[in-house]
Amino acid sequence: MIVRFRRLTLHCLRLFSLLALASLGTVLLVRCAPGYFTTAGELDAQHSEHVQALILAQQAKEGSPLQTWLHFCGGLLQGNLGRSHQYDVAVSTLLMPRLRVTGKLLLLAALPAPLLALLCALPCSLTRTPALQRWAAVATLAGFAVPVSVLASAALLSGLGGPAAVLMGMLTVRDFRFFLRLLRRQSKAPYLLYARACGVPQLRLIWFNILCPMWSQLLSVVTLSCVTALSALIPIEVIFGIPGAGQMAWTAAMNRDLPVLLTVTLLMALCIGVAGGLQQSLQQGARASA
Repeated sequence: MIVRFRRLTLHCLRLFSLLALASLGTVLLVRCAPGYFTTAGELDAQHSEHVQALILAQQAKEGSPLQTWLHFCGGLLQGNLGRSHQYDVAVSTLLMPRLRVTGKLLLLAALPAPLLALLCALPCSLTRTPALQRWAAVATLAGFAVPVSVLASAALLSGLGGPAAVLMGMLTVRDFRFFLRLLRRQSKAPYLLYARACGVPQLRLIWFNILCPMWSQLLSVVTLSCVTALSALIPIEVIFGIPGAGQMAWTAAMNRDLPVLLTVTLLMALCIGVAGGLQQSLQQGARASA
């Protein structure tokens, strides 16, 4: 009981540190970017006095990057995400409908992809055909090498697939390679030869002797797939023009809308931190049971 409490406390501290570093890094990156506070000398002379007053007022209001970060954290503890500089709307009001759009895309693509990859990797791992192994290696390497932005642009220009198809295809190829490597290593276990010699049915052999002993490793691949899907959402939503959270993050970065960018960054960091903590817990549980 004490060991579990310590592990939970350690996971919470790591998650809190990740969120703090992600938010502080976002503030520093945006505030230190060239042109965030545009100087009056770079503007039209007839508007320089007015714009200079606005710039000075903005500087005085936001203060230093540390003050901006502390102000955001204080509002976050009170349930206030701030207001968008670009739209002058509460960030929560702006974010909620876009999260529904992004969540729908993830449900359609990110959840079925690991299952499809596992169903494709199982027969390939049990087949010792050299040609099939070479084709699988070439296909998965091509999937890893081609950026998701190139895949999305090609699908949009050719009309052969939508955003869900691009995301599912990318995740399926990547998960297939991981699953295939794990399954091939597991299928070489000595006790499988003994089970086959005893006449154990193939389906029972696959379920009890291959999949069940490596369930924690398979779930680790699924969590990694979720993290990959989050990183691929931004280029996919921008290229296909989907009004989701990824597109909003891109627009906020282009317009230096710091409250919106901070909120989306924290959400992504939270998802990545939870997935990483779950993966580590599964690995520790597997070591303990072994």
